[in-house]
Amino acid sequence: MSKIFKKIVTFLVVAALSSSLFACEFKPSGNGSAGGSSGGSQLKPGDVELTFVSINDLHGSIEQNENGTAGISNTAAAIDKLSANYGKNGKDVRDDIVLFGNGDMFQGTAISNMSKGRSVIEAMNDMRFDGMGLGNHEFDWGLDTVTAYFDGDKSNGEANFPLVAANVYKTSASGYIADLSNDDNVVNGVIVEKSGVKVGLIGVIGPCENSILATMISDYSFRKDYITERVKKVAFELKNDGAEIISLNIHYDYYYNEEFASLESDGDYLIDVIFNGHSHSTYSKEVKRPDGTIVPAVQGGSNNKAFAYVKLTYSTENGHIEYNNYRYEKITDKNTVYDKKVEATVRNYKESLLSSLPVLAVSSVTISDRYAISDYVSKVAISALGTDYFASNYGGLRSTGDITAGNPIKEDAFYKIIPFDNAMYVVKMQGDGIYKFCTEQSSYNYYGYRKGVKQPEELEGDMNYYTIAIIDYVYLGEYFQPYMEYVDKENTANTQLYLRDMLVEDARLCGKANKRWNYNNTPFITKLDF
Repeated sequence: MSKIFKKIVTFLVVAALSSSLFACEFKPSGNGSAGGSSGGSQLKPGDVELTFVSINDLHGSIEQNENGTAGISNTAAAIDKLSANYGKNGKDVRDDIVLFGNGDMFQGTAISNMSKGRSVIEAMNDMRFDGMGLGNHEFDWGLDTVTAYFDGDKSNGEANFPLVAANVYKTSASGYIADLSNDDNVVNGVIVEKSGVKVGLIGVIGPCENSILATMISDYSFRKDYITERVKKVAFELKNDGAEIISLNIHYDYYYNEEFASLESDGDYLIDVIFNGHSHSTYSKEVKRPDGTIVPAVQGGSNNKAFAYVKLTYSTENGHIEYNNYRYEKITDKNTVYDKKVEATVRNYKESLLSSLPVLAVSSVTISDRYAISDYVSKVAISALGTDYFASNYGGLRSTGDITAGNPIKEDAFYKIIPFDNAMYVVKMQGDGIYKFCTEQSSYNYYGYRKGVKQPEELEGDMNYYTIAIIDYVYLGEYFQPYMEYVDKENTANTQLYLRDMLVEDARLCGKANKRWNYNNTPFITKLDF
């Protein structure tokens, strides 16, 4: 039996659900893409209006900018406004809002990475999340780091909401992690009560194994060939436990949506709302069921730039659902309203973690594109590790670090650029292998080479050995394995040095030399011991 956690939250609900009491005129802001009918109609007796909200791929982006906007506290305030209870004295804005975190919530900023996600968990607690699913980056620090926030031990930080992970299978234990867990806060599905309606929540992750460091995923599988059946099984159990509406959050793009929308049991469809993630896209889609009815599917971008929501009306008399609006909502620089409690939590972490970081150097350039520094990153790694060549994945470069001309650079900028704690390997490899790897995998990786050596494109047929620095995610990943025949495995070293830390050290040495930082500089860093 799959473990289903019933988190029944009882609210004070007025017995007579009159249309005048619960009427809410909803006016889309114009951001994003909307679908369905307008949400300004009066409610009938027995009707309840609910709003489902999903935040996907947050990546630790919880801080406000210098204008007091774009923080998770601003998002919290924007979500509050979706409630029919907003602005009504004595009414709880979370009574009719279902809030879920759809994976990749932590990895990506200094304030989150340095606290191993605890700063984000506490902000989510303040926002009263109803559940959270797993994304590929929840595995970056080892899954145990994340599940520790759901173990009942408040001394190491604790989520006030369940981890909903229906299809994460632990191979060594031959079972799904929720079924194996001794903690009732790691579950396959959860039921929450909103305005008297029992809502079932399911969280799953798509086939993202290739997006995870091989050593971190070796004992886990997402059972991609069984994912729809798994969702059906958990949804069926939620229905048996009384769920009236079921919302599915999948950390993956829309590829499975039609299958999910078509799932049924005894002639009744099981999934009523779908939220996507992982691709960092913003969209709202209509997914058709076999009978021609539709299910909304929405994804809300990434990095707290937007969130996704579905507003619907549910009839407690006949179970009918009317979708009033489904869209993504942007968090704009104009939104200066924020939740004071959430912001206080973020500022406390910012003060304790970031305020004491020293200035490394002052920048003479503004980085306008995150890939603009790829050549600089290559040169720093080659100089620090003393290799002939360098390779890393484009996906490892996440942002510009907000580095601007004339402004100081601190360590947190490089956390934004390369947030991942991935170590560099120094590999002895034949030139023909380097040639094939670089030319065949050029869509996924960027490369560099030391002055005085051949370019990778000139190494075809060269069977001499050269040294190449490769980030562990690439070296241990599936796409590198065909080239292992060219590697001298006995002369391969895991340096246990992070690429991000090399950039930090180079910037520090630049400042120490009283020079302005510029990604066109010759690296200041010299060969490190490993």
